[in-house]
Amino acid sequence: MADAPADRVADTTVDRAADMKVDRATDGLTDRAADMKVDRATDGLTDRATDMKVDRATDATVDRATDVLTELLSGGNRKILFIGIGNVLRQDDSIGVYVSQRINESETVKVITVEVSLENYIGKINSVDYDTLVLIDCADTGGQPGSFRLLPVDTVRDMTFNTHNISLKRISEFFRKEVMMLAIQPEKVDFGENLSYLVKEAGDRLVDIINKKEV
Repeated sequence: MADAPADRVADTTVDRAADMKVDRATDGLTDRAADMKVDRATDGLTDRATDMKVDRATDATVDRATDVLTELLSGGNRKILFIGIGNVLRQDDSIGVYVSQRINESETVKVITVEVSLENYIGKINSVDYDTLVLIDCADTGGQPGSFRLLPVDTVRDMTFNTHNISLKRISEFFRKEVMMLAIQPEKVDFGENLSYLVKEAGDRLVDIINKKEV
């Protein structure tokens, strides 16, 4: 019977040691959980900061394109011929057609919708009296969906998608005057007839600018 107190002391010591291990394990888990929360919060802040930078860069690109297009349209008696290019069965690839079909023609603004067969309209295009030819098409500019740029076509490295019959840069060599490209960044070019929201919004904005409405 003399051994009983010693056994109880030993049991208590073992229990305390076990509790200490559990406490340390719990503390470790808590610390790791806290670290994970901090990491996720940091990642979230980094992602938001990156998104803000991308958004600002995209806004700046769109603003520059808007300014160039507005300046082009306000060039006195300059005659501009807009060409709507795109595959109407490939979602955002149809944005060029969407825009061209909504442009109001005037003495200085003309429009031809060619869809995917620009090469079949070379004669008709060259029969029109114009100073600047603007090809409207979706293109991978590396920007956010719905962003757009207005570029001299000879600076374009075939950014358009291979849903067209021939590259715009190559075929533009057949036109007799200045050729620009109004390149709109798509979100989706899968089979389908609906434009994505951001790309449609960009198309509506461009139509307003070309038709000289308030934007």
